[in-house]
Amino acid sequence: MTPLWDYFWPLFVAGLLIGAVTGHWAYRQLQVGSRERVTGETELARDLRRTRRMTFASGTAAAVVATLLWHGPLGASDRLAATIENGVRAELERQEMHGVSAKLERRPLLRRQLVLAGPADDFQQSELVRILDALPGVASVRWTTPPAPSDGVKK
Repeated sequence: MTPLWDYFWPLFVAGLLIGAVTGHWAYRQLQVGSRERVTGETELARDLRRTRRMTFASGTAAAVVATLLWHGPLGASDRLAATIENGVRAELERQEMHGVSAKLERRPLLRRQLVLAGPADDFQQSELVRILDALPGVASVRWTTPPAPSDGVKK
């Protein structure tokens, strides 16, 4: 699973479709005759340019609305987070780290940063960061409480 294919492909397709329709409407409308070109910019040409700008603005707004709908109410971000967290849980079970929990950061928006919590020593923490960082869909890994710096003296 890669976020590029599983999460973003509908947004790319929606952007292409919205862009094609918007571009067709915008450039179909701006057809100024030769008489208007010779006499300079007329009211008709200004109206057509204003209409083209409004068409592009509405196309941009439609693409933003489609992205927000896909991310929020349609639940794509929740599906992506659940898929990544299930893969991380499976890896933690394989590593026999039953007391460690993992969640993706969600504030303010879903980020692909994995936050680990639970009992682990310095070596386990550093190795889990290395192992889980290699999982598909995970951008970075951190612990809620970073390991204490060891000064080489055991207490």
